[in-house]
Amino acid sequence: MKTTRLGIIILTLLLISACNLPKETEYQSYFINQPETKSERADSSKIKKIEIWTPEDIVTNTLKYFSYQHDDIEFEVTVVDRLNLVDTYYEALLTNTEPDLMIVSAQDIGAFSGLDKFETLNQQPYYDHQFFRSRPNALLDNYLNDQDEMYGFPIHTHPYVTLYRADILAEYGFPTDPEKLGDYLADLDNWLEIVTRLGDDGLYAYESLQVMLEWGLNSSYPFDQNYQYIYQEEPFANLLEGLTIIDAMELDIYQSVWQESGYNNLKADRLVMFQAPSYMVDTLYNWLPEQAGKWRITKPPFEMNGIAKNTSLIAMIPENATNKNVVWSLVKALANDLYHGLSTVQQHPLLDQTDLNQFYLSLLEEPSIGKPSMLDKTAEVLWENNVYRVNQGYQLNETFFQQTHNQVIEQVRNNRRVLREN
Repeated sequence: MKTTRLGIIILTLLLISACNLPKETEYQSYFINQPETKSERADSSKIKKIEIWTPEDIVTNTLKYFSYQHDDIEFEVTVVDRLNLVDTYYEALLTNTEPDLMIVSAQDIGAFSGLDKFETLNQQPYYDHQFFRSRPNALLDNYLNDQDEMYGFPIHTHPYVTLYRADILAEYGFPTDPEKLGDYLADLDNWLEIVTRLGDDGLYAYESLQVMLEWGLNSSYPFDQNYQYIYQEEPFANLLEGLTIIDAMELDIYQSVWQESGYNNLKADRLVMFQAPSYMVDTLYNWLPEQAGKWRITKPPFEMNGIAKNTSLIAMIPENATNKNVVWSLVKALANDLYHGLSTVQQHPLLDQTDLNQFYLSLLEEPSIGKPSMLDKTAEVLWENNVYRVNQGYQLNETFFQQTHNQVIEQVRNNRRVLREN
């Protein structure tokens, strides 16, 4: 019965992914560009073997000390191509050739949320009260299935933040205290006020319409826990409204911090506010150490709290895994190592603020927009078409986005029924 259900779900998702792909291939979102890493293989003379699959090798550094505690085990890390990861994992699950530990990005985790092929981590023998309570419930709840069983554990998390030049915002009379500015940016009209007033003087409070849309898609999920489509509702609807207003005012500036245009504006003190994952604080400091002490961070605008799905990673233990107690110990070690930076950092040389760990934890304590589901790929394909069209200069208006809403709702109608009946 489990194999039949898994086959039905996988077939449904493969059909979804095959539909509505853009014919053009010139454009590719920078969000999916990731550095390639090589597989690491442990000493082949060891007796037992634990196999780990991951889209990014965040495992080897932890294994440098963890493996000493398990001299009788060989740990083999394989980096799986991100673009084929879901298909690769599905095939392994169907053929019972899965590894002992599967790591997947938060962007793809929804594809596994309805499968009954993984260990339930919030039950014995896995549940560890002290370990679980050290993480915000809102973060852990993302990886509960319909029966409130935890099928995956977050081990690498990057919350989105708003980076801003406090010194420049102060010159214009805007709030500069992180908490006050965060509350101010929750209102669409206030965000537009900052954008337009700074824009009058050739300063920029965002990167581009394309990057703003990609941020929204990368920090949220299109369906709630009941599989209801929510991109037509606030807060995502506020983001779309803001994009249409900026486009109508012809204020799009077509820049990205990862391109020369955005970098040059950062260096020239012209790009003074934008959204990015928390690791961007380190990147910005490496680029522009001379701006140390001029930046601060606060919540994303429109109450669009969320993690960077493309770089945040989730660990799953297949039910056929061997040495499960060791695998779970490794998951906890990975989670502690990678969570340490968020939970303990007090300050950063780029930022003019302290208690950063409390700020990061407060972000993670806020529920994300939507919840991972088996239907995510349906919306993802259609919305990536929109990202491409924005890149090509299509006019943004209510009709532009409503067409995508309608397409998503129509395509998920039958898929939602399949998921509920199986």
